[in-house]
Amino acid sequence: MWEIKKLEDKGYSIRSLATGQYINHNRTVDVADEPLVMSDNFETAQIIQRLAPNGQFIIHSLGAGWTYNVQGHGAGENTSGPIANWTDKGVSGEGAWRIVPVTDEQLAEAEASKVRDNLIIALAKYENLTDGAEVGPEIGKPHTQEQIDELNEAISVAREFANGMEATDEEIKSATQDLVTLGEAFKKAVNTIPDGYYRIRSKYNVFDNNYNDVYFSAYSDERPGWSYYQKTSAQLWKITNVEGGYTVQNAKNGLYINNASSAVNAAIVYFSDQPEVKQKFNIIKPNGKWNIYNELIEGFAYDPANHSNGLNQEGSYLIIWNSQGEYSEYSDTSWSLEQVDDADAQSLIANESDNELNIKMQTLYEEARAVYNSKTNYAISDQPIIKSVDQIYANNWSPNEGTNLQNLIDGDKNTYWNSTWEGIDSEQDPNNPHYLRIYDESGFPDTVQVKLCYASKRHLAQSSRKNENTSF
Repeated sequence: MWEIKKLEDKGYSIRSLATGQYINHNRTVDVADEPLVMSDNFETAQIIQRLAPNGQFIIHSLGAGWTYNVQGHGAGENTSGPIANWTDKGVSGEGAWRIVPVTDEQLAEAEASKVRDNLIIALAKYENLTDGAEVGPEIGKPHTQEQIDELNEAISVAREFANGMEATDEEIKSATQDLVTLGEAFKKAVNTIPDGYYRIRSKYNVFDNNYNDVYFSAYSDERPGWSYYQKTSAQLWKITNVEGGYTVQNAKNGLYINNASSAVNAAIVYFSDQPEVKQKFNIIKPNGKWNIYNELIEGFAYDPANHSNGLNQEGSYLIIWNSQGEYSEYSDTSWSLEQVDDADAQSLIANESDNELNIKMQTLYEEARAVYNSKTNYAISDQPIIKSVDQIYANNWSPNEGTNLQNLIDGDKNTYWNSTWEGIDSEQDPNNPHYLRIYDESGFPDTVQVKLCYASKRHLAQSSRKNENTSF
């Protein structure tokens, strides 16, 4: 039930009788499927516009072009779900609503059930908090199993009352208060980011499963980017709590992560000299994985651009992408925070000239090694070592592009084989990186040389796509 009041200027206020909160606006206005945001105090006028003389209306916040629509309706099969943003303004469409007056008798019945209703509302807010929880010292994880167990017990009691178990109003109120207290304490435990220095590591499954450590990095004095781990203050960030969010400052150039060029997918993120835009960290699940964004682009999150499904080793910029929440846990908008103590951070900053020299030397070494390897390929014999697919084993092959190992040895440059890229759910051996194991006919040979088209051996772990430059 909702209390609707006409405003003096324009529009209406719409307040929930269950929670006392007001309808505010979609998290990001006029972006598909963005959820509805409520506020404790009235903030945003609502526009109620009649669609047809049969009692149908569309509703949206003042200034928005899209309307409130039923999300996840399943073509009418589902009985409940969230309200989100969409363009449908048609009669009898997803955004069509009827406004039905409530009688005094109905209002009195609602008031009588309010105690149990408040429990149900609290249960909906907290009952999934512990899903996927991992105990550990890392930022974004509960630090003890006891925190998880106590909240799960409160959730269990609340579910019994919500499902109709007999109880007094006082017992229900007590269960509701226990749930709220433990739920808020759990949220605080996993959502608190102390001020200090951090490395921000990608948890994108393509990187994470193959032990490729990818981090936020200062690519230039204009914009942040990303790269594989290097011992440098360019990958060190000072995170500071401020009212309404955080500031994120690079330790090497002193610049702050600011905002994207626009609120659209693939917009580039830039630095600023001063902390102009508050940054946000949203825990995906209590397992140390976060979406990172800012106050101006809620609904989007920072993404390592041009990673080429893990093949590239660095990127010259970060972008934003509208991927947040539980479905982004393994996506390219998933990050973890690795805390660095002040002494180590200051040492890293003070020795940056040595760090840069070491990185240059490592780069020169890699380039020299590549040149040397390209000049020292020797034919093992006139006959191929691999004569049958029985000599090849792959642990994480693609269900779409990796079922036929014959493609690796058929001599046809137009065929290929790929390890899985479809996500962790498609991996046959999810606890290990992707690899090919090659057997000699009589067992393991002393050495087997594999020439790949990729610049770095690590890429074999992600993909073993065959082309004209690949030989065995």
